[in-house]
Amino acid sequence: MTALGTKRRRKHGLTDVEVRRAAEGAMRSALGQQALRESWGRGLYMYVMEHGRQPHDMFTIDKLKRAANDFRWDLEELKQEGDSKCPLRQANRRFWQAAADFEKELSDRFLVRETVDA
Repeated sequence: MTALGTKRRRKHGLTDVEVRRAAEGAMRSALGQQALRESWGRGLYMYVMEHGRQPHDMFTIDKLKRAANDFRWDLEELKQEGDSKCPLRQANRRFWQAAADFEKELSDRFLVRETVDA
């Protein structure tokens, strides 16, 4: 007997469980560690969840880095606006903050801290 949702297939014939394992493996890889240190880990994680594998070309990796950089700038602008009375702006800010929190959660969960030998 399988758990709910494990039979559904995504792109490339992978199940949800297989895609999640691939994304978690990507976070533990050298590329994933680099992405977490440079704050574009969420983009890499979501890419693997969508495609079932890590990106292999520098063009895609650069796109993920640029998107993460743009995201951080936009989130900072939203924070500097202060508290808005507009419900749409408030919802947008919460949505973006949730994405930033997910980036931190990935970092807390998968980033291997470098130790310095004295």
